Amino acid sequence: MSRRTRGITLLELLVSLVLLSIITIGLSSIDLFGRFHVISSDRRAQVQNALSYVLEEMSKDVIRAKGDFGNPGIVPAGTGFSVRIDNNTPPVIYALSGSQITKDGASLNSRDVIVPGPTPGFAYGILDNGVGIEIRLIGRYQPSQDASMDNPEIQMKTRVYSHSASAH
Repeated sequence: MSRRTRGITLLELLVSLVLLSIITIGLSSIDLFGRFHVISSDRRAQVQNALSYVLEEMSKDVIRAKGDFGNPGIVPAGTGFSVRIDNNTPPVIYALSGSQITKDGASLNSRDVIVPGPTPGFAYGILDNGVGIEIRLIGRYQPSQDASMDNPEIQMKTRVYSHSASAH
């Protein structure tokens, strides 16, 4: 009986271990890459959903704003703007407080997403003498940190006009 038929050599065993290690490392890197992108997509979706909700709430009130040329329905107010929905109730005030947008002092976000700081993630421009408004929001998963692959940044902008206002 020859030596080759009794079993595998040490060299064959080492080669098979190296190949198995290369395959294992390759599969684990594919798994990590996939997990990273799933987490990044989930974070991006959370920020986008939060910003969409805030813009939708603001838009609902702006569409209902009542005003005329001498008394506009949408006016600047502190760190935000106010919307007069009717003459018998106080206006609704939207403002930036830290990294949250507030509506009459109550937070609209379930979590902090609006970018705070010297160039905050909340900007607006009143259009056509208070008849409309352009709103821009910038949010991050962790708003106080810089944008990165782990901390995606989303920008959303909308322009809304009141149905009942008149600029004439």
